[in-house]
Amino acid sequence: MFSVVRRRAASQEVGQLEFTMDSLFRVRDAVREMLAGSDRELTADVVLAVHEVAVNSVVHGARLGVLRIWEIGDELIFQIENPRTHDAAPVVQAPTADQQSGRGLWLASHLVDDLTIEVTPDKAIVRLHLSRTGPTPAS
Repeated sequence: MFSVVRRRAASQEVGQLEFTMDSLFRVRDAVREMLAGSDRELTADVVLAVHEVAVNSVVHGARLGVLRIWEIGDELIFQIENPRTHDAAPVVQAPTADQQSGRGLWLASHLVDDLTIEVTPDKAIVRLHLSRTGPTPAS
């Protein structure tokens, strides 16, 4: 179960959650909990962005992902990681009109302030950055 622990530190992990395809609702709930009291539209955008990356994590990873939420000053970072199962690294690219899938990272990148991807030999890590002091690109 995910739990939010609010601490005042320069950089602090405030929550961690392992998930599978069957528990993606817990990812959405955790993001909503972290954004409690925030603008409703902003919350919906961030929940959608994190959900899209989480789905990619279980579809293209080893059917298991981990959500970590970091609080660094006025920024929230939603980090989703999964074990790598193949050599292809996740990329953000605009979809074409005839493309059946592949929109998740592109969509997520438009709903948060920044999206970064890190690939290690054993993990793919996507971080979604949200400033709590300024507008997001979707605003």
